[in-house]
Amino acid sequence: MSGPSSLPADPDGSPESVEPAFVQRRRYTRVQAPVGLPFMAEFTLGGRLRVLGVDDLARGGIGLRASPTQATLLYVGRRLPRVWVELGSGRSFLTELEVRSRRLLHTFLLGQQYVVGCRFTGLSASAETIVEHAVAELERHQNVAAAPTQSLENQ
Repeated sequence: MSGPSSLPADPDGSPESVEPAFVQRRRYTRVQAPVGLPFMAEFTLGGRLRVLGVDDLARGGIGLRASPTQATLLYVGRRLPRVWVELGSGRSFLTELEVRSRRLLHTFLLGQQYVVGCRFTGLSASAETIVEHAVAELERHQNVAAAPTQSLENQ
């Protein structure tokens, strides 16, 4: 029998609220790239040079920020040959990407933006090393930002 009486209850008798568990479905954990970093991807599409900022990065792929007009050409399944990826000073490489997902974001400053999730295909060993170093750097940056700061009272 199902119903309210079959739900687990707190000591006061009210049903327990169950938070949905986060499920990591990706093979590699992705790390957010702060907006101010010089991380970008350049490629030619529709006869024009496109330059998109990096939203997130993982060892297996990259999330790119795109305007609604740019995103119309970046449909799921599309292959992007000869993409020049820059992940900071002196860290760049040429790769091929496959568009795997698109999600719409509403931001205060930029309005509607898409995050286009792409998988690296044919990544060279040197490019893989660059991606691994950039991911590790972003993870360190996030851990430093998440660390609690000491108040003057504790010093």
